[in-house]
Amino acid sequence: MKKASFYRDAYAGIGIRIKPGAGITEDDLLKALQQEETENAGQIPSVTAWVTKEAKIQNTFLNRKAKVTAVITAGDMRHTIPSSLIEGGYVYQDDYNGCIIDTRTAYSLFGSLNVIGNQLSYNNRSYYIRGIVKSNLPLIMIQGFQKSQVYNNLEFNYKNNDRAEALASAFLQKYGLAVKYTSIDESFYARAVSALLVLPIWLFYAFIAFYFFRLFMRSRREFKPAVFLGLTGILILTVLGFGHLLFQYGGSPFYLPEKIIPTKWSDFDYWVRLGKTIKQQIFQMDYLTPNPKDILLKKGLSNLWLHCLVSVLIYLHLLNALTSCLKNTKGCS
Repeated sequence: MKKASFYRDAYAGIGIRIKPGAGITEDDLLKALQQEETENAGQIPSVTAWVTKEAKIQNTFLNRKAKVTAVITAGDMRHTIPSSLIEGGYVYQDDYNGCIIDTRTAYSLFGSLNVIGNQLSYNNRSYYIRGIVKSNLPLIMIQGFQKSQVYNNLEFNYKNNDRAEALASAFLQKYGLAVKYTSIDESFYARAVSALLVLPIWLFYAFIAFYFFRLFMRSRREFKPAVFLGLTGILILTVLGFGHLLFQYGGSPFYLPEKIIPTKWSDFDYWVRLGKTIKQQIFQMDYLTPNPKDILLKKGLSNLWLHCLVSVLIYLHLLNALTSCLKNTKGCS
């Protein structure tokens, strides 16, 4: 369940990957957002621009160095490299003196995780550590202080994520921000992975709930009507309570995004075209300049067939067990 919630939180929007040799600056992005706010007040997206570089950082006091991936950001750092905040906080957009590092880098440079407020050196500048994250790779995250910095990764977050991919593409075309780019519907893929991760747990939960319900109904003659009604209420509340906890921590196993529903039910070729589009998008991800966020998402997508197989096997086993329960009361005992 933890992995399912990780995918939902880390991939909540639309990723735009601009082709090498191109990109946009923070100035261009801010001008476009300001214009959009004027024309469509209250409907502008949250956009984070970021780029990665190989870098060396140093603790000048202890003369310790570390090789890391530098994540230079213009916007919300949470939407860049998937990570979990361990201590402190993320660096806000106008804080050009703060940084985030991961746990391994903290140990390499300082020998401890108690490093909030300490200084390190990167690219001939001093940064104060604002937070520590758990990540799959050693990194430093900073806000880009040069308005001319070119970014080739964008993260769009809209209130209505079902239409976010079309809205993001329209935004880029309207303001001429990027011509050659690949759009990745991260929210769609991440929620699909998340749903399949929790589906076996939900199937097991449904079987256990049905199993105890059958046992309880078999014993109903042993209780007085008032007692039976009270125990029925307790059983229902217990089942609903566990279901609520499972939903809160694991999410729903059912995901029906707007994009998979045709505008006309008579359009029988819609799903064929959608399948080709998704296949092409995943195919294009193989030829993008590698970055940690896309690599992790692709890994999750490559394991989808395994999650599907596990879910089908569990479903068939539980279906057989339920059939035994219904045909033979001894099958439930």
